[in-house]
Amino acid sequence: MPAFCLRVMAPGSVLFVLTCSGSAFARLDTAANVGSVVDGSGAVLPGVTMTAIQERTNVALTAVTNASGQDVFPGLRAGRCIVTAERQGSVAA
Repeated sequence: MPAFCLRVMAPGSVLFVLTCSGSAFARLDTAANVGSVVDGSGAVLPGVTMTAIQERTNVALTAVTNASGQDVFPGLRAGRCIVTAERQGSVAA
């Protein structure tokens, strides 16, 4: 069953949704994580560079949102991570 983590990112009202999916029948420590980035009005934001730093391992993964505002972090390990969003011409969140 997917777990959802919703975060409001800094001033400018950038919203990031991270969806974690995995098999219910196997013990997995990685998953494909899909996120969406939208502004305060709900409009999608393409071209946003997302960085996820895994707290346990300090490994950083990056992804860039597509034309639909979606990004994918394949192989992100289970556990807590710090996610930042940055877009050229915008303040980093």
